[in-house]
Amino acid sequence: MSNEKAHNVTKKQVMPELRFKEFDGGVIEYLFNDVFHFSTGKNIKQKEASPEFETPCVRYGELYHMYREVIYDVINKTNLDESELLFSRGDEILLPSAGEDPLDIGSASALTIKNVAIGRTINILRPIKENIYSQIFASYYINQKLRKKISTLAKGSSISNVYNSDLKTLKFNLPSLPEQIKIASFLSAVDEKIQQLIKKKALLEQYKKGVMQQLFSGQLRFKPDLSGVEENGNNYPDWKEKRLGDLCKTITGKLDANAMKDDGEYRFYTCAREYFRIDEFAFDTEALLVSGNGANVGYIHYYKGKFNAYQRTYVLDGFEQNIFYIKKYLEKNLHERIHIEKKDGNTPYITLSTLTEMKIEVPLLPEQQKIATYLSSIDTKTESVNQQITQTQTFKKGLLQQMFV
Repeated sequence: MSNEKAHNVTKKQVMPELRFKEFDGGVIEYLFNDVFHFSTGKNIKQKEASPEFETPCVRYGELYHMYREVIYDVINKTNLDESELLFSRGDEILLPSAGEDPLDIGSASALTIKNVAIGRTINILRPIKENIYSQIFASYYINQKLRKKISTLAKGSSISNVYNSDLKTLKFNLPSLPEQIKIASFLSAVDEKIQQLIKKKALLEQYKKGVMQQLFSGQLRFKPDLSGVEENGNNYPDWKEKRLGDLCKTITGKLDANAMKDDGEYRFYTCAREYFRIDEFAFDTEALLVSGNGANVGYIHYYKGKFNAYQRTYVLDGFEQNIFYIKKYLEKNLHERIHIEKKDGNTPYITLSTLTEMKIEVPLLPEQQKIATYLSSIDTKTESVNQQITQTQTFKKGLLQQMFV
C-alpha cells in the first residue's frame, strides 16, 4: 500500500482483451511524473554524425526515420569530444521533442544500449525506481495508446514542440512486471519477423534488378533447349532494335481523373498505382497502361478485359510480341528515358513520342517468353513476401489493440 501511495497510483478493474493465460488481475494506472525522470540530450549537428565516425549516437530526426519501438543497434556515430555529449545508460525511452508532424513527436523508442550519445531535441525518460515498468513494454504502450494524446500537447505552427513538462502529466496503465516483460518479448519477436520479411523482400528486389540488367544487356541469355539462364549463350539469334510505336498501338484515355464511381462495374486507370472503378468502359483489350504524369509517372499496369482510362494515361495494345516481355523491358528502361527528356525545372511527364519513339531490343518470341516467365516468377515470390509482411503487420496491430488498455 505504501508503494502505491508513493507512486500516486490507483488500482483499475479494466482487463486487457487479450493476455497470456498465466496472468490475471487488473492493471495499475501510473502518472508519468511519478515513474520517469526527465532530461534532454545535447546538440549533435547533422554534419557531426556519420556511420564513419567513432562514438555511437542518436539524433532526434532518426527516431521517426530510422528506428522503431526498440533500438538494438545504432546507425550513426559522432566525432564530437565525449565531454560535449550526454550518454545513455541503456534504460532510456526516447521521444523526439520537435517535428513538422505532431504525430512524429509521439514516436517512442526504447534505447537498450549503454554509452550512446543522445542528441538535443530528444525527451529522455529514465526510471525513478526499478521494477515498475518494462522499458520495451512502455515504448510499445506509448506508441499505441498515447501517440495521438502527445500530438495534442504539441505547440508551434510550422514546427511542433512537446516538452518534458508536457509529458509529466500523462498517465499509462501497467499490468504486473512479469506480464509486461512477456508481452514485450512477444511483440519484439513479431517485429523481428517483420524485419526478416522486409529484408527478404529487399533481397528479391535487388536480385531482380541485377538479373534484369544482365538479361536486357545480353550478358545472360536463355538457350532454346534449357529452362535455366546460361552466360553468353548464343543459340537464339541476335536481338533486333525496334521502335515501340512499331510494336503496338498507343493512345490515351479520354476522361478526367474524377470520373470514377466507387461502385462502378469496370476498372478505371488514372496515374495512380492503384486502379479505381467506373460505370462505362472504353477499352476491351489486353493492354499496358502507363501513367503519363504525376508522382507515379512511368508506372505500368497490365490488364486484360473491359476498362476505362484517364486522359493522361497511355494505353498500349495490339502487341504481336510478348506483352509481359515488353512490360519488363519498359520497367527497366522507361524511367531513364523520362529522366533524359525532362526539362530543367519541369515536373517529369510522358509525351506520345516518349513511348512511340523509344527503342526496344526484341529477341525472338520464345526467348521473350522465357525472360518474361523468369522475371514474373521473381515478382510472384516478392508479392508473396509482401503479403506476409502485410499479414504480420496486421497481426501486430491487433495484438497492440487488444493487449493494451
